[in-house]
Amino acid sequence: MGRLPQKHQSNLQTLERYTEEVIKEQLEQCGIAQFLNNQIEQIKLNLQEVDSSLAKTTQVVRTSLTHKYDAPYNPLDLVDFGTLQSKLTKLNESVSEYGSTVAISNDILKSFKDDQDVTALLEKKRQEEINEAAIITARKRLHLDADCTRYTDLKDQISINEVQYETDKTALEQAQEVFLDTYFSEINTLFGAIGSSDFTISRKINRGGTRTVYDLKVEFKGQLISNSKLHCLFSESDRRALALCIFLAKIHRLPNEEKGKAILIMDDPVTSFDNERISSILRVLFSLKPSIKQLIITTHYKGMASAVMKKFNDAQALKIIQTTQGSSFSQTTKAEMTATAHDERYMEIMDFVNRGTQDNKITKLRPFIEDEMRQRYRLPLVALNLTEKDTFNDCIEALKNNGHIDVTVATSLHDYRTTLNLPAHELDSWTLDDSRSYAEGMMNFIYNDL
Repeated sequence: MGRLPQKHQSNLQTLERYTEEVIKEQLEQCGIAQFLNNQIEQIKLNLQEVDSSLAKTTQVVRTSLTHKYDAPYNPLDLVDFGTLQSKLTKLNESVSEYGSTVAISNDILKSFKDDQDVTALLEKKRQEEINEAAIITARKRLHLDADCTRYTDLKDQISINEVQYETDKTALEQAQEVFLDTYFSEINTLFGAIGSSDFTISRKINRGGTRTVYDLKVEFKGQLISNSKLHCLFSESDRRALALCIFLAKIHRLPNEEKGKAILIMDDPVTSFDNERISSILRVLFSLKPSIKQLIITTHYKGMASAVMKKFNDAQALKIIQTTQGSSFSQTTKAEMTATAHDERYMEIMDFVNRGTQDNKITKLRPFIEDEMRQRYRLPLVALNLTEKDTFNDCIEALKNNGHIDVTVATSLHDYRTTLNLPAHELDSWTLDDSRSYAEGMMNFIYNDL
């Protein structure tokens, strides 16, 4: 009974699918749809009555069972199922009537189907499908005419763009070839300029993948070097120099307007501690400086800092000073940045003599006085075939014996030599005032008597 409403709706939908006038008239004359609707309503009503009667009867049965459980020895009253039976009979009759109406409608429909010419119907169906397709095409043409026109225009534009694309692609590839040739030529020129002239840098095309890749091509004295053997010939200095050249070549190829706005920050551009290579790198940077807005160089290498200050006359320098609170920047001078180790000792000793510091500089005196003597008498020492390998004592004696210094000066030099040759722990035991007085006396001797 639960599926009967759905079945009823399915029956009505089946009847509605028959749109032919003949069968529609027959069904309407018989009132099939109306009968089915009335009968389904009657079935629903009868079903409600059955449910109500069943509920009452069930309650009576349950009450009797309860009494029986409570007093098994008492007889049960008879339960009247007559009302429920009559309701069920009416329900079954209404269902049968509904089934009879369905059977009548099926007979009408079957008779209609038997009277039909299947071949003619199939042909009519085929013709209707053709007509429907023609209507759909006409409707599309009507509604999509603007889209079709736009599609045709876009297709034509695509063809034009494809031709233009191929033309531009060819021009771009040619321009790219020229740019890369110039770029790698710039790298090769710079690489040779900073001290790797035995190498020739160029490019080669690698078409192994889906994209064009340009590999580095390296020749050493005209001999092509495979990538697997580059590490055998390229020193660490050469590798750093090549990386620097690739970067500088990119800067050189910038448009003048962009280059004029560029602030170039070079973090330790020194690629080796070779003075010649440092000078070569600075020459390249010096030639680049007028074309850029600003050049900033940072370095940990004193020799590089000194070379920069000598090369760039207008350079301003800052140094990082470590204090108890951390590190800070301090302005410095060209003289300080270009000072030699001997110059730095002089400044430390004079700062000590002038009481600018309380750090004892007694251990700085011995190397300073020897360097001063060797610098002042460089030519006589060379003439006497004395070099840095000869001892301080031998140099003093040779200068005295050949009349370049008198006995008094030689004696003073020997005195300073022997005194300052004492072990460091003995020198460190001197008081600060004794060390300062001794340093002042030595400096007076050097600049007044030596």
